[in-house]
Formats: sequence, C-alpha cells, structure tokens
Amino acid sequence: MVWKTLAVQQVLERLGRESGLEVRPHLCARVRFPRAACRACIEVCPAGAVTVQGERVSVEPTCLGCEACIPACPNGVFTRAPDKEAARRRRVERLVRSGGPLRVTCAMDRDEAERAVWVVPCRGALHEADLLEPLAMGAPSVQVRLLDCTGCPMAEAAGSGAAASA
Repeated sequence: MVWKTLAVQQVLERLGRESGLEVRPHLCARVRFPRAACRACIEVCPAGAVTVQGERVSVEPTCLGCEACIPACPNGVFTRAPDKEAARRRRVERLVRSGGPLRVTCAMDRDEAERAVWVVPCRGALHEADLLEPLAMGAPSVQVRLLDCTGCPMAEAAGSGAAASA
C-alpha cells in the first residue's frame, strides 16, 4: 500500500508541474452571461482548482493536471498549451505510424506506461475528438484501457470511480 501511495504522489506531482492549461475566459458562459448556471468545469475538477468569479476564470495551483476541464466545458474555455498540444499530437502520430490499434491508458497505469501506448493524465480528459483524431490519421482502431479508479485522486474526473479493466 505504501508503494501505491508513493506512486500516486509521484504521478500527481509530475502532472501538477506539467498541467500546461490555457484559459480563454471570454468563451465562458458564466463570464458572458452572469446568470448562466453552467458549472461543468467546476463540478468535474477533482481538486476544486477551477474558479469562476465575475470576468475571471482561473485554474488554481492545486490543479492536478488531469485535463478533465477540457472536454467538460461546452464552450472550449480550457485548452492545452500549444507546446503541450504539439507534443501530444506528435506522440499520437508516432503511435499511429507504428501500426495496429492505438492503445490509450491513464497516467496511473504503471503496467502500461512504459509501453507503446498513449498515456493521458486521466481518461476523464478524453474528448470525442481525441478518440476520432487517431482514426483520421489511419489507426485501425482506438482501445482505451479502463482501470479501477478506486483510490485515485482523479477518480471524480474519470466518471465512474470503479470501472473494470478492459
């Protein structure tokens, strides 16, 4: 159990340092329309790091880097920083060129993280476009490995907290 706790802490520290999110508050429904009830980004954030106040949308330093706010926002307020997005795209292209299905797993999957798979911070960060893009690049299929998220600090972002391995 101590190993798992240390591993989780190491992954969280790395993700927090590498969060690389950009925020475009002018796209936020609550900024544009103060009476709007949208709270999608706030509700999906497992760290409570997203705040919307007046004309400000901010991501606090407590951000775990799970990127779940990106697909959760219906207006595209959150994006990856250009350098982080470019690195993600290069990795996906390289994996697609290697042939076979594109395999996707989360950063907590220590069994798969060193293999030829696309490691995302959290499966809650996957957007439909993320899954369609490799197919458009020529991947025959995309396979997402679902882990049991019990005990993961980002489980709230992943949706169901106890998905079976696939």
